[in-house]
Amino acid sequence: KKEYFEVYNRQKKGIYNLHGKKIVPALFDQIEDLSDGWFYEGFWKVRQNNLKGIYNKEGKEILKPDYEEVTKSGKRYFIFQKNGLWGVFDKENEQFILQAKYRSIKALEPFEQNRDYFIVSNNG
Repeated sequence: KKEYFEVYNRQKKGIYNLHGKKIVPALFDQIEDLSDGWFYEGFWKVRQNNLKGIYNKEGKEILKPDYEEVTKSGKRYFIFQKNGLWGVFDKENEQFILQAKYRSIKALEPFEQNRDYFIVSNNG
């Protein structure tokens, strides 16, 4: 059952819920529903002027559209790129765990329950 719908205002897109509440303002060139049935339900990636950000189902801007790229990682992270460098944002705690200062970041499959690992590099 779809609980949200896209709205358009002067060729900009937004998201409203079925009760008419604005979730994502109609300010964006593109909106991508990140729902996967499990861990990213109610998250949208937005694009404005070729920069990307994230909104949640409460209508909160989790990441401002200041990033060249934002991708899902594991169960709870977004890996993002700013000024050509990569960082990691924890969507559950809504905090940056690695600032955008690495040339590459790769998430590893967890070795232990409730622990997450990333390989970071500054050497290309």
